[in-house]
Amino acid sequence: MAGKNLQERFLELVDKNKDSLEFKLEELLYDITEEIYKRMENLGMSQQDLARKLGVSSAYVSKILRGNENISLKTLLKVALALDLEVELYLKPLDKRSFRFKKREAFAWTNYKKVFEKHQGPGFSTAA
Repeated sequence: MAGKNLQERFLELVDKNKDSLEFKLEELLYDITEEIYKRMENLGMSQQDLARKLGVSSAYVSKILRGNENISLKTLLKVALALDLEVELYLKPLDKRSFRFKKREAFAWTNYKKVFEKHQGPGFSTAA
């Protein structure tokens, strides 16, 4: 990896791990939380509002929204119903060239940079 900048190394790691179970789980959790956030925003609903509707703590809702909670289908259905949504689940053949992955790759890099800057300070170098 010598001579490559941080983004190139990051993208190599993503490419190397994109077929792993953990990576696919993170993709799925990202999709779910993204849809929950969108719906909450459309309804003008806060995390506290959702927690009240679910009868759980706002800390638990926060864990779900951060993707830190591997939620059950039952919990997913409860969240969906609290947001006046249906759960539609389907399985389909794998598509290794998925556009979804490209969207996530860009999102992951953006968030990685934010975390890195937080710990290293603004204007960090992406050079190796």
